[in-house]
Amino acid sequence: MNVVTMIHFCCFTSPLKELLPAANEIVADADEKPVPNTVRYVDRPERVREVLAQLEVIGLIDDLHGPPVSQVRMHVTTTRRWSVQDIESAEFCSVSRKYAYPDSQVLGFDVSSLDGDPRLALDLQDARIMRHPWLCTWLLDVFSIIVRRDGLERIQNAPFSGFELRPTRQYIEVKTPSSDQDPVQDPNVFSMRTPKPKHEWWQLYPLLELPQMHSSVGRVPLGRNPPPPGGFGKGPGMCINSGEPFDDFQCVWSRSTLNQVGPFDIARTWETRYQPPHGAMIIVSQKAAKYFREIAGDMLVFVPVRIVEE
Repeated sequence: MNVVTMIHFCCFTSPLKELLPAANEIVADADEKPVPNTVRYVDRPERVREVLAQLEVIGLIDDLHGPPVSQVRMHVTTTRRWSVQDIESAEFCSVSRKYAYPDSQVLGFDVSSLDGDPRLALDLQDARIMRHPWLCTWLLDVFSIIVRRDGLERIQNAPFSGFELRPTRQYIEVKTPSSDQDPVQDPNVFSMRTPKPKHEWWQLYPLLELPQMHSSVGRVPLGRNPPPPGGFGKGPGMCINSGEPFDDFQCVWSRSTLNQVGPFDIARTWETRYQPPHGAMIIVSQKAAKYFREIAGDMLVFVPVRIVEE
């Protein structure tokens, strides 16, 4: 595992544009420069501290982890980069869609509150024009993997069970000229339509729900929203590794909890990022992870599950 610190300069305002030449000179020794105004330092915590101190002197302070300090914005994140060996040696992994993969997300609205139908609602036009890849996520539920018709056979031939391929519903958004409301707010300005005679996309839905994670896993509100009254249930909220200096998240369970569940190849978390059933993370065994890596390895992100021996 490598520790990666990414520094991103949000160059949308004039003050920052004036500071960019000096900032880029300070971070010139970065290990990676994936895109303009973004650099990464890998396993160099001392150098990162020096760089952040120098950037602060010229007026750049990380505002991602606190209230915005000014219109001059800089975001700093520290994440873990897992090696192939880390993933292949893990008993279980979480699996999600790779954000940076081209055309990886289909748009949609959560309209289940209008008619009680919990199926994923995808924009029909957006889904139709998806040519590549055959495996995507729903934009409003980044942990839900959806499979197009031409990928069904690959999933149906998986050497394990424990999941359903649930049909989604696709809709056409219809707004009246006088309405500025989104479909999720006003049922009178949109219509739902399911392609006939067959669906085009299915949700990969694990049937097993795991118990709550280890007590070291904390919950925080989405974005900068205040904590919900009465504490967190299943959602909405983000999971964090309490006490650890990372902006990404690693699932954690105790060995005794997993022993109570018994063997499984695919499951979903009790914790959800959005209102249930949306936002549960997908957890797979090494057997299932190997299969997913074989059929769609470059489309997916695998993160080892940490198991606490208690």
